[in-house]
Amino acid sequence: MPELQDEGTIQGKRKTNSTDPASLKKMLAADDVDVRWDAILSLQKESDDASIDLLITALADDQFISVRWRAAEALGKMGSSRAIEALAGLLGDPNFYVREKAAEALGRIGDPASVQPLISALADRDPDVRRRIVRALIEIGEVAKDDLREAMESRNAAIRSAAQEAFTEIEARKKRRG
Repeated sequence: MPELQDEGTIQGKRKTNSTDPASLKKMLAADDVDVRWDAILSLQKESDDASIDLLITALADDQFISVRWRAAEALGKMGSSRAIEALAGLLGDPNFYVREKAAEALGRIGDPASVQPLISALADRDPDVRRRIVRALIEIGEVAKDDLREAMESRNAAIRSAAQEAFTEIEARKKRRG
């Protein structure tokens, strides 16, 4: 039987079916980014608190940018409101793609607690990130409208414009649904 190495590999091949939290924690610290990705994919399949906590920890990975955005993506797919604070923190990440994935995850989770951090991030310098934030606010929907109304009064033109776009689309979706 092949031996499991510390990096989470079996004879040079990535191991993707581990669900043991201790093994997955080790995999998240591996030198090989592919092993870290495999850990994220395994954790995403779980919905327990330990898996969510490990993914939240992975959001702070300072070695691989892709680990941060993949962890954000996984948390969004899991839909856990427990991740909102950590994901909101990523809206200020130096990497634009990490910020996009954090916004996308917050929109997917759909919790009203995400609205304020998303609106605060509407001033992002990157137009693609702002578009993702607008989409996230649209996904959250009706509960974002009051905060969007307030953001439409902002002194910042980018915030005003993005808030108006999100508000208008939420209203349009409401009308289409009847």
